[in-house]
Amino acid sequence: MEDGDWDALTSELMRQNCAFVASCSVILWDYLITFGQEVQYVWHCPSRMTRYHFLFCRYWTFGYSIAYMISGTQWTPQIPIPRKDCRTWFLIHVASVGLLYTGSQLTLIERVFNLYGKSVVLATGLFALQCIQVTGMLVLSYHISASVHFNPICNAVDIPNLTFSALAMATCVQCIMWALILRKGWRLQTGSFPKWRRYLRTSEAHAKISWGVAFAALTLNTSHSFARQRVAPVYIFTFPMTVLSIGTCRYILRIEKAKYTRAIVTDDVDEDKEDKAKGKQRVIAGQFPATRHSYSPRQPAVIPSLPCPGAPPTQNFSSESMRHSHGAVASNFPYLHDAQSYTCDRTSAAITNNSPRGSSDCSSRQTSSLRTSRSWYYGAESNTTPNSSIADSPDRETQTADTHGASDIEIGSMHSSSSIDSEDLRRFYNDTWSVGPFMTGGS
Repeated sequence: MEDGDWDALTSELMRQNCAFVASCSVILWDYLITFGQEVQYVWHCPSRMTRYHFLFCRYWTFGYSIAYMISGTQWTPQIPIPRKDCRTWFLIHVASVGLLYTGSQLTLIERVFNLYGKSVVLATGLFALQCIQVTGMLVLSYHISASVHFNPICNAVDIPNLTFSALAMATCVQCIMWALILRKGWRLQTGSFPKWRRYLRTSEAHAKISWGVAFAALTLNTSHSFARQRVAPVYIFTFPMTVLSIGTCRYILRIEKAKYTRAIVTDDVDEDKEDKAKGKQRVIAGQFPATRHSYSPRQPAVIPSLPCPGAPPTQNFSSESMRHSHGAVASNFPYLHDAQSYTCDRTSAAITNNSPRGSSDCSSRQTSSLRTSRSWYYGAESNTTPNSSIADSPDRETQTADTHGASDIEIGSMHSSSSIDSEDLRRFYNDTWSVGPFMTGGS
């Protein structure tokens, strides 16, 4: 081989080494900035499957990069590299990409499973399709590695066209999964850049971006390799693995962080509900006083009425049964005592057939009751208006004398004694029924 060819191969190897270092640096940088979240959300994750899935996607790529750096063909000082070593590492590259690709595809299958109502049939079909794709890729790579040629820096040359079938199958599987996801979960939002900026911070956006970048890198590098008929491991295998590892791990971290935050919020809401329920119980219990009032409510004053001696027992019983209501009203209106006495007199007069003795007895009782009620009324009036009571004392004496002399007057009767003139009778009614000057026309 000429010196120009060796210089070209050496410079190409240096570029590939720089690309490999950049890929490893990106993996290490992502590992350092997300290690705290990994410990918090993944190591203590209740789902064992999620924990194993994350650890595999994270540390499989990390271990692959370290192993390839230490014992691979990338940093070997021996040029040309033996063909056996090149073939061995070519198969290692294909197997590593296939396993990581399957682990990353599990996140998409789980996404489809959740979007379509936890359809087991659909998830099983997609997983079977993914397994068929990876198995076919491994078998095809093994057969191709036996006939492919390698240059001195271990890049495959003279790639057969059969290798393109593996890329076509991977593209079909990706299109099927993303079509199912976008059919349910994608909402196109045009003309809203702030919404897009918020969307780019979500776990779904990270997964889509990582898968898009990985798919674009795999497609471009494969096409470039077919065009130049040379397969460089760092471009075909290392870059796609780095992007897939970072995107898948970020997606899992976002999902677990959302679950953790939701669980904390739910616990806080439950605690708030319990505190509110306890506080409500304390408020309800505090509404009742510790000790009750010992006094009883005030009863209305009741003035019992005495039955007439001449009334029959049934009449007395009727008067006794009505004494509560009538007595309560009479306590507020004193002149009703006179009406009650008058009712008693009329009843006794009807029973005794207008007997002179009975009439005189009832008249005397009426007079005494009237005197008592008038004295009680004027006594109450004297407590409130003492000057008026003193000024009207001669009139009360005259009216009392007239009442004693007019024992044969029947209130409401068509006949009355001629010993009392109309002026005295009107004064009697005015005083008895508490008629003021404003009701008598100002007289």
